[in-house]
Amino acid sequence: MAVNGSFLPWPTLVPDVVLLNGHTVVSDNPAQQMTRSLMRGRHATHVLAIADMASLDAFATIGLGWDSIEAMDRAARQRACEQATGLRFRGDRGDRIPSSGVTALCIAIDAGATGVTFSGISMEGGYSYAPGDHARKHIDVDRRALQALGLNPDQLDPTLIRQVPIGTG
Repeated sequence: MAVNGSFLPWPTLVPDVVLLNGHTVVSDNPAQQMTRSLMRGRHATHVLAIADMASLDAFATIGLGWDSIEAMDRAARQRACEQATGLRFRGDRGDRIPSSGVTALCIAIDAGATGVTFSGISMEGGYSYAPGDHARKHIDVDRRALQALGLNPDQLDPTLIRQVPIGTG
């Protein structure tokens, strides 16, 4: 599962699933604008869009192709994160909910995965696929969620791929 623009540095990669935040589709934020432009002409097998059904059509405007797409509303995202981590979050958007990357881990766990392979999760600002100094939200809530999942956020190297058996930390 790739998240937002995380698969963009690999031009031939066609992810099985791309989790796309609705914010990526509509934001005027320079990092999100760059992500949209880099997605144009790319393809994913399935897109899981964090959006309500009314805004799902907006995803077609970014130029990313897919075989199938489904929507997950913000409340379902919050439930998946809460069920996977055992934590309660103060809301369903902004820095009150885990980032899309940590949400992807939570969705996999909530769906019954016994292990997850991931890379690119960082406790620092910015986006690996969008050059420049872009502010990143979610750092504190990501830290709490990762700790609840048995991971030490301070030992994560976003350049390495980690394979984690769920429940063993």
